[in-house]
Amino acid sequence: VPNAGSIHVNDLNIKDISSIWLRNIGYVSQTNFLTNDSIKENIIFGRNNISKEDLDHVIKLVGLDDLIDTLPEKINTNVGNLGSSFSGGQKQRISIARALVCSPRIIIFDEATSALDTNTEKNFLEIINKIKKNKIIIFIAHSQAIRDFCDIKTTIKNKKIEIIN
Repeated sequence: VPNAGSIHVNDLNIKDISSIWLRNIGYVSQTNFLTNDSIKENIIFGRNNISKEDLDHVIKLVGLDDLIDTLPEKINTNVGNLGSSFSGGQKQRISIARALVCSPRIIIFDEATSALDTNTEKNFLEIINKIKKNKIIIFIAHSQAIRDFCDIKTTIKNKKIEIIN
């Protein structure tokens, strides 16, 4: 958890930006946080405005539909304490679905594919390719596949962001 610094968008500190604008940001961390609740509740994550259609769409989009179809309680299956009933890749897909379900305009993936195998990471990038229109997608990653995927690549050097080739 960062304990210093700030993030600015167009010279505005995001702490000063309204919560309505912040709802347009999706975030997926390297570390998944899942509650001891159902797959559905972990994707919705307390938001009451998620339609069944949006939920079904994002589940299919991230490839959770095949898994859910095999579970006795389907989408209402409990994930266990911190997602202990699922693999790292499955937990990551739930976290990705949570970030995408509201169709945010800005999506930040912070080492979000680190728990995915090479084939699943490739499938994930195909998903991102489908949804990236009219969105700003920011990857923080060490993966060569992610770097190759990005249109603009940057690095932080001497506390400055530099564009790299």
